[in-house]
Formats: sequence, structure tokens, C-alpha cells
Amino acid sequence: MRTPTELIRRRLPAADRERGTSLMEMVVGMGLLGVFLAVFTGSMVSVYQASNHTQSVTVSSGQLNAAFLRLDKMIRYASAISTPTSTPNGAGNYYVEIQTTNSGSTVCTQLRLNTGTAVLAQRSWQVPSSGTATNITSFGALASGIQADGQPFVLTPYGGVDFEQLNFNLKSTMGSTVSSTSDVTFTALNSNASSQKARTDPTAPDSVCQEVGRP
Repeated sequence: MRTPTELIRRRLPAADRERGTSLMEMVVGMGLLGVFLAVFTGSMVSVYQASNHTQSVTVSSGQLNAAFLRLDKMIRYASAISTPTSTPNGAGNYYVEIQTTNSGSTVCTQLRLNTGTAVLAQRSWQVPSSGTATNITSFGALASGIQADGQPFVLTPYGGVDFEQLNFNLKSTMGSTVSSTSDVTFTALNSNASSQKARTDPTAPDSVCQEVGRP
């Protein structure tokens, strides 16, 4: 009994059985393979770019969230907030100061955003009864890759609110194209007296935590 292969060989002429693949068939096959590879590569690049963008946004927004978590408790129990700078100084710095007294002593924390280095940093000091700053710390970074989205620190000292409020308008950047913008407002729950004073004296916040200046 003959196998199917043997039957096929008997039906085809010897020349057809030995002719192999023509050049035209190889060119067509390679062309189809090239199209498939181009489509596959394009899909993989798109997936990679989308994944990379998502990861960059997560990292950039995570920096701001971490900074806000550290600032939340301090600002929430602040007794007074200074008037923030509306424009950067000659060194490219924006400033705002937060005063707390819930620890038993007057502690000032200064926030600085540098437009050149894009670093949000803070330092602190104590203010005893003499009014002279003591225990001044050096600036420590809270987050990097941070830019101002308009005026970065905005104080609401008086008006329709019972407590002072500090608004942050910040943009966290990752590379040249990825950014995450945050607009967050904190309320200083111990600032009622300070806010009441500011209603009759709008310059009052200018005297808050100004012992060491704004370099």
C-alpha cells in the first residue's frame, strides 16, 4: 500500500518536485513578514511609551503628594501664616512662613521654592520671648522637579473665612513633557486670632516669622 507522499510524488513531474522556491515567492514572503514586523514593532513602541508616561506621571505626582502629607499636619495646626511672595526674588525664590505654637514654644517653618533648581525646601527655627531666632536649621528638600503654576503660595487671611488658608499652586515635572499639577488649600485651624487681626490690619501677616529674612 502506497503512502500519500508516494502518491503525490508519482503525480508530480520530477522537475516540479525539485524546483524549490522561486525568487519572487521569497520576495513576497519577506515583504509580508516585514509588514507584520512593522505593525508588531509599532504596537510595542506605543505600549512602552504609554507605560513610561504613566510611570512618569505617577512618580511626579507622588513627589507632590509626599510633600503635602508632610506639610498637612504643620499647616493644620498653624497659629499664623506670613504673606507669601507674589514674585520670585533676585535669587529666583518664592517664600512663605508658617508659625506654630502648639508644641509649647513658637516655631517658624519657612518654605522656599526655587525656580532655577525646581526644588521645594524648608527650614525652621524657634522664636523665644526675646524675639531672636534660635536653632535655625539648614534648608532641606521636600520635593524636586517642582515649578510654580502661577503664584505658588497664596494666603487667604481675611474675608469670608474664619481661619487663615494657604493655597499651593504647584506643578511637578518629569523630563520635558510630563507634568502633574496640584491645587491644594490647607486651613490653619489655630489661626482665628491671627485672621481676626488681619481683617483690621491687612499688613499683620508681614510680621509673621520674619526673623531670619528671605535670602
